[in-house]
Amino acid sequence: MRTLLNHNHVITVSKSAKDSLIECGFNPDHIKVIYNGVEKVGSNVVSDNTFTIAFIGSLNYEKGVDILINSLASLKEHIENRNVETLIIGQGDQEEILRSLATKLNVNCQFVGFQSYPFTFSKKINLLVVPSRIEAFGLVIIEAMSQKVPVIGANIGCINEIISDGYNGILFDAENQQKLEDKILYTMNNYSKVELMD
Repeated sequence: MRTLLNHNHVITVSKSAKDSLIECGFNPDHIKVIYNGVEKVGSNVVSDNTFTIAFIGSLNYEKGVDILINSLASLKEHIENRNVETLIIGQGDQEEILRSLATKLNVNCQFVGFQSYPFTFSKKINLLVVPSRIEAFGLVIIEAMSQKVPVIGANIGCINEIISDGYNGILFDAENQQKLEDKILYTMNNYSKVELMD
């Protein structure tokens, strides 16, 4: 932080990151927000037989994967007659804890590790969930949107800069497991409508 204070201008990847720097004493006139972009690599192709929910990112506490797994466990009785799978794409210091949680709650999660190009790795993602507690930008959201994959994201700074609720994605109250359950179930029951969001 001390090094940044010595610079005349700073670039951030989101308005929420800019706000954090202002709280630390940076002059707002010297901070520029430039959002990340992605290269479009074609559309996602999904299976008619399986509904695939994905998380893509680091497996650490801040990313909230435990919130997703707990939500899926509570949803089991509502989706028991559907073929649903969950892909956890990424690696991190919480991986063993999350694997144990999924096993304990009997949630069908496939932990597939880090993938350089997750949307080409799995062309069958129906829904991306971004349950982060803290997020700097959320590049994976932009990548999902470029692939026409519907996104549910936590309503926190920077994610709500990308997702306009009900327009190009769906937001839920951060760390609220019940709200996430409701949004996943809504998406599954109204997929043809949600899929048109962009």
